Amino acid sequence: MWAGIVIYTFNIWFFLLFSLLYWLYYERIMFAEERFLEKKFGEVYLEWSMKVPAFIPALNRFTKSDVPFSFKSILRREYSGALATAFGFTFVDLIRNYFVNNSIDMQRFSVYSLAFFALIAIILRTLKHNNLLNEEGRS
Repeated sequence: MWAGIVIYTFNIWFFLLFSLLYWLYYERIMFAEERFLEKKFGEVYLEWSMKVPAFIPALNRFTKSDVPFSFKSILRREYSGALATAFGFTFVDLIRNYFVNNSIDMQRFSVYSLAFFALIAIILRTLKHNNLLNEEGRS
């Protein structure tokens, strides 16, 4: 999601620098998560981690999950990420427009999109906190 926002700046150097910094940042997170999972699950985790690549998926080793797909679960979990992405694109769009036209134009499509995503996020958050998006057998 963030790579798309950075690409929207139309600055290749910013994209390359951001990608490098993000890689370093995320590698540290992966390292900490791996140590946590190793302590929590022990040998079972180590065996699983030897079969699963860290960055590039091995599509030829894909196995279908026993847990069925749930659109309700996506709505419950992903609304904040969608809102953050809309905010990021709107921010970059307004800044780019400011540097081109020397004014902040709030009548842009990105602003309306952000308002739409904010409304959807508020609705989904309300449904989530009233337990209307919960499903049995899912965390």
